[in-house]
Amino acid sequence: MLLERKKYFGAPPKSVRVFMGKSDSALSFGHVASTLSRKDSINGISELNSELDTGI
Repeated sequence: MLLERKKYFGAPPKSVRVFMGKSDSALSFGHVASTLSRKDSINGISELNSELDTGI
C-alpha cells in the first residue's frame, strides 16, 4: 500500500503510524508464537522504513 502511494503521489508519506496488539487468547495460550510473530513484523517494518526512508 505504501509503495502504491509512492507511485501515485511520487513520494512516500513523511511518517506512518503502526499499531500492533495481542488478543487475550494469545496472551493465555500462544504467547511464544505471538511474540515471534510481532518480532517478525517489527523486522519487516524496519526494512520498509529503510527502503522508503519514511518515519515509521
